[in-house]
Amino acid sequence: ISLDETGSEGEEAAPPDSPGVRIVGSKAPLANAFPHAREHCTVCPFGSKHKQQRRFCPHCYCAVCEEPASACSSWGEHCIELWATQREKRREAVANPSSETQGMRAARLKRFAS
Repeated sequence: ISLDETGSEGEEAAPPDSPGVRIVGSKAPLANAFPHAREHCTVCPFGSKHKQQRRFCPHCYCAVCEEPASACSSWGEHCIELWATQREKRREAVANPSSETQGMRAARLKRFAS
């Protein structure tokens, strides 16, 4: 289906840079050809076990670090379902390093100690 500039269906394909064209969804395997959050991956769907959550495809992104999962040095921790809270803590710590919470300090110390 193509859309014209008003968003109405058209008969011919609209140019790719047309402001009236939006991709609103996709089906696998095409969806997995683009970067996506780990929880949206259809190649490695989330399972109930931590081992299943650690898996990722080449296009999965770490929701905490906001970088490819393959580049995340803390993937073992970041792959769990509590990613949203971790991401907000990371953003806060980056924005205000002096107001870093005690919990994040303790987590860093624990990580370095092990």
